[in-house]
Amino acid sequence: MINSGHFPRPFFLYMKDIEAVAIVSTIDMSSLRQRKNANPSSSSAAEDHLARHQLLVRQINRASKDDDENTAIKEAIMVQQKQANKQMAKAQMNLFLVLGGLVILLYLFLSRDDNDPTNKSSLVKALGIVLGLSKRTKATLPKTAKIVAATSIMKSDFDQFRYPAWPWSSSNNNAQFLVPKSGKGGSIQKILHRTSLLKKDRGIAVELYDPSDIQSFLQGEHGLKCNSAVDSGNKSIFDQYLAFGQSGAKEAQKAVWMWCALYSGEAYGFLDLDVFEVRLGASLVHSLSKKLIKNFVMNSNAIEVKDGSSIDPSLVTSVIIIPEKMSSVAEGMLQFSLNVDPGEIPEDFYKKSIDHMNVLIEDEKELWTLARTNCAELTETFTLADVCSTVACCEVTWPRKR
Repeated sequence: MINSGHFPRPFFLYMKDIEAVAIVSTIDMSSLRQRKNANPSSSSAAEDHLARHQLLVRQINRASKDDDENTAIKEAIMVQQKQANKQMAKAQMNLFLVLGGLVILLYLFLSRDDNDPTNKSSLVKALGIVLGLSKRTKATLPKTAKIVAATSIMKSDFDQFRYPAWPWSSSNNNAQFLVPKSGKGGSIQKILHRTSLLKKDRGIAVELYDPSDIQSFLQGEHGLKCNSAVDSGNKSIFDQYLAFGQSGAKEAQKAVWMWCALYSGEAYGFLDLDVFEVRLGASLVHSLSKKLIKNFVMNSNAIEVKDGSSIDPSLVTSVIIIPEKMSSVAEGMLQFSLNVDPGEIPEDFYKKSIDHMNVLIEDEKELWTLARTNCAELTETFTLADVCSTVACCEVTWPRKR
């Protein structure tokens, strides 16, 4: 009877399994030894790879260290470069300031005769453009200010040398002059030159009065106004003017008309262009326009001359400006002129009239600016005015104590 359950395996089968395991184990170990001995290049490749990796790491570390050193060097170079740039910029700025100062000093030196820009050289004009001064606004008197001057030349003589300009000219004065230098033309040219300079430099249109204009002025309403201001009895300003003329006292005639023009308010100021070339400085015009100067005349006691030489007394009143209507000097001078006997005019009439003017000014000196006058050694600086005769020039400057 056959048993259908599990029967134990025979012994020889167990022996077979054990041998198989032993064989497999033996084969595996030998194969490993064979692979190890059979592939020496594989181990060498790994070592090479490891070596290359270590070398790469060392190179990276070295490069990092070098980069740190290069960065430090670069930063040091940049600091030095910044310092050098600052020093260079400072040096350039100092050079620019020095050059700028030299340019300004050169311009001031070359243009010290500021009242006559027609004489400026091309270099001065170029420097003015560089400094932005070529288009500066010129100081001008108020539009209502009227500057007058007496001339011994009749206006009909001026007309002989006048020729018309283009009718479409924008200038208010459409007349031009072509004057010869010889004979009467020389005197006419002198007056035209002096008035044209004032017009060009300061925008001042001086109104000329010839003997005919002066007589009409004193006979008209302005003369009547002057008559009412003084106690002259039956004598009029116009009669005194004619009497002075009959005695040959031309200076006294001019003084009577001048003080009447200033007193009546017809004139803002007077310039003696018949005798002097007067150049008004920008500071004087500016101070008058801003009312920093109320009334202006030269101080007869502060005129410097060379070697004690004498001066023309009329120099003192060659520039006289009285915009301040509260002043009583003009009225006092009219009274003085009327009290002079035309038949016995002293030789020092002008000097005595100036002394009387000084007394009147002293009573209201807070209303006046008495300018100093240097006729000795000219400094050629920016002056209030320059007054030139045929002999020499004088600089009119601020008083030492204002």
